[in-house]
Amino acid sequence: MSREQQVFGAVWPDGIPASERVIYEAVPPEDRPQVIERLDAAFRAANGEPWKPLADKLGLKRSAFYDLRNGWKERKLSGVIPYDRRVGRRLVIKEQDPLRSSARDLLRSRDRGTRNVDIAKRLLETHGGLAEDAGYNARLSALQRIERLVQEERRELARDRVYLERAYGQRIVIDLTAVSIVLDLPDPSLAVVAIVLEEASGLIMGSVLDTLDDAAGAQAAAIDASIEFLQQRKADVAVSGLMADLVVTLAPGSRPDPTGEAELAEKVRDLDVGHGTYAFGQNLVQTVGPRVGRMTLAPRRTLTIDAAKHLENRKANLMTLSMARARWEREVTRHNQPILEGLAEAGLVDCAGAGDGVMARALRATSNYLSGIYPSA
Repeated sequence: MSREQQVFGAVWPDGIPASERVIYEAVPPEDRPQVIERLDAAFRAANGEPWKPLADKLGLKRSAFYDLRNGWKERKLSGVIPYDRRVGRRLVIKEQDPLRSSARDLLRSRDRGTRNVDIAKRLLETHGGLAEDAGYNARLSALQRIERLVQEERRELARDRVYLERAYGQRIVIDLTAVSIVLDLPDPSLAVVAIVLEEASGLIMGSVLDTLDDAAGAQAAAIDASIEFLQQRKADVAVSGLMADLVVTLAPGSRPDPTGEAELAEKVRDLDVGHGTYAFGQNLVQTVGPRVGRMTLAPRRTLTIDAAKHLENRKANLMTLSMARARWEREVTRHNQPILEGLAEAGLVDCAGAGDGVMARALRATSNYLSGIYPSA
């Protein structure tokens, strides 16, 4: 029996939960032995063993070991992985600041198609506090700061029950973007993810990581995964009139089909189909920001052919395809966890929700449309 099996067997006699397996498989293989020993020590301490021999074995001082033991209080593997729970720093803008309240009001109004940057520009005009003769760099810095504020407020709305009850399920984003992983293949290339997003909450309902050459197939698989998710978690919205708004960014290699697009448009309330170099990832970034979990999105690099240069000049990880998929799944889990908690509190998942409603029907119609424009998908 391996050390991994021994520790997992003691901690989870009935088998490691699927959610914990996702977290573990995203740990780089070279770091897993350390995680196993930290898990074993935290588990033993929680079951009454003296802390000092356990801490000495790990080379930890008292305070560091107590942090480890406290990290295991929720019985989550993420609590024993170094730095796994570190969160990004929040902007130093008070809750009562007019900027925040105005950002919330604009987001709640749900002006159709309003992007984070558009909201930030409106806020800069009304609350920016810049002199009329402020230079380009000063305005750009202020705009970027306010855009981060808008992103923060979007995340806060994902836990606002009143907002979710009104807005959830009304707009679906299907997008495609490169991420900051270079795949270790005979011809190294940036990893590309296909994502299906519920816009109001920011929930990623389905996603698949693959190469750019297989982007069309990844997009089709992400849609299928989203339909399955909606059915399993009873996370859809009951049908009432027309379906949701739909935003779709097409993968490379699609062929125009005006008839199919017109038929799809009749089945949704509002349809926005995008394609081309600068379309990739933009709808995603404008909803969830520049990262999913801790994974940096690289929309402008989606069609890149110089992955080696990207690896040299930027912080990108070189991984096998299987490791990249495990890491991506971990970051999606990290991204989705607080959102799913908010949706559960609002009674929109795992309760009496629909398993086959507005979103599933829109996604099936989209799947039919894409099968006609992706010849090899």
